Amino acid sequence: MDGFAVLADGTRRRILDLLRQEPRDVSTIVASLGLTQPNASKHLRVLRDAGLVEVTAEGPRRVYRLTDAPLHEVEEWLRPYRERWTRGFDALDRHLAGQRARRSPGGPGGRPRATDATAGTDTGTTTGTDTGTDTGTTAGTSAERHLPPAAPDGGTPRHQAPPSTPRKAP
Repeated sequence: MDGFAVLADGTRRRILDLLRQEPRDVSTIVASLGLTQPNASKHLRVLRDAGLVEVTAEGPRRVYRLTDAPLHEVEEWLRPYRERWTRGFDALDRHLAGQRARRSPGGPGGRPRATDATAGTDTGTTTGTDTGTDTGTTAGTSAERHLPPAAPDGGTPRHQAPPSTPRKAP
């Protein structure tokens, strides 16, 4: 069964979510999810065959835990989406950095900003002589402002996509 088929079933996803917290025996899985024992065993067998869970015998109990095995088909399909999301996060970082820079002490051009003495709020005007108008826009064309970012060094973007192999929780 391919990775998409394994994850297509909501019960199997709920079992994986439960096992992500900690290893559990079959009776705990049954009680936690309100399943019958045969139904839980059927789903656990599919997850085990896909390599997502492993089972160990601890006395009379069978305890299931997540493995570190990735679903390669799902990983490959998600890769271009992760790259797109990473570019989007980088663009958001740049946008927020620009917002913080505009709100830093001194405002645009390093001039102190006037505040409303009664409320202590920024009035949006600058003190001193203003030689131009501030339209609140950034340099560049509209298309340039909305392009996804490139990594500053031409290498890996600052926001990394999740690793292709899940890691076990400590």
